[in-house]
Amino acid sequence: MRGARLSDPRAHHVLASISRVALLEILSAAGSPLSVQQLAARMGLHPNTIRAHLNLLIEYGHVVRQRDSSGKRGRPRQVYAVSPPGDPAPPEKSHRRNFRLLASVLVEYLSSADDPSAAAVDAGRLFGERLVEPADEGQLPVPTTERVVKLLDDIGFQPELTQDGSAIKLYHCPFHELARSQPDVVCNVHLGLLRGALRQLGAPAEATRLIPFVTPQLCVVEIGPRPGE
Repeated sequence: MRGARLSDPRAHHVLASISRVALLEILSAAGSPLSVQQLAARMGLHPNTIRAHLNLLIEYGHVVRQRDSSGKRGRPRQVYAVSPPGDPAPPEKSHRRNFRLLASVLVEYLSSADDPSAAAVDAGRLFGERLVEPADEGQLPVPTTERVVKLLDDIGFQPELTQDGSAIKLYHCPFHELARSQPDVVCNVHLGLLRGALRQLGAPAEATRLIPFVTPQLCVVEIGPRPGE
């Protein structure tokens, strides 16, 4: 199996799904990378279901996620292709277990605070402030919410800003299993991260609430005016 971790029992289960095998066959025959929407149309499945299958195939080295190089205007969409034979796992996949271990340690530490939720928001806010460059005075206004969406995309959340700008849909959580077990801490770290990044950018908007697991693979961040401004 391409890049699969054979020591992990789930590695064998990944290809036990007819849908995931069909996805691989479609990608192999396509000749060029395909988007989630294209795959959903060919499979007759909901895009969120396709994303869930793709995330597993990516984790175990069968599929790679790429930026669309079609040259179309706007934010480049993500497309998917079968991993080349013998292609080594990307560094972020190789170190995933280490990141999860560190995240687990952080969550355990925050859980011991007097107010774990508040401590998680504060920790995320400090981290979010350091992830972006502060807004410079005198510069033309910039679409700060879109910059934060790009930040979330780089982290791996697969975000989508709603048309009215009132919410950000997160289709993939890099710490999904940990968030399932301790949402009060993990989800509040993510909420604080967004608040810190938006404030550092000088945005008039605030991440007012993060609603976890609207569906098994979807969380929603509500965006509103900054309180008191």
